[in-house]
Amino acid sequence: MHNKLLVRLASLGIAGDLLEWIKSFLCERQQRTRVGSALSGPVNINSGVIQGSCIGPILFLLYIYNSIVKVIKEDITCTIC
Repeated sequence: MHNKLLVRLASLGIAGDLLEWIKSFLCERQQRTRVGSALSGPVNINSGVIQGSCIGPILFLLYIYNSIVKVIKEDITCTIC
């Protein structure tokens, strides 16, 4: 399930209609695979985000936010050449 991601989003202050929209976007999805003319039956998707979606990378960054902050040292700076 997407419970871990949804809990993380809630802990970051995402709530109400926005959280419900994200939940409906992620949950109760199915996928099928086509090889040539053969088509598989539908399979429920229980985790992950839709490949190629615009919101997928944003959700990933929000999910790892607390973890990455703990790893990055305070004295690290970033410059763009």
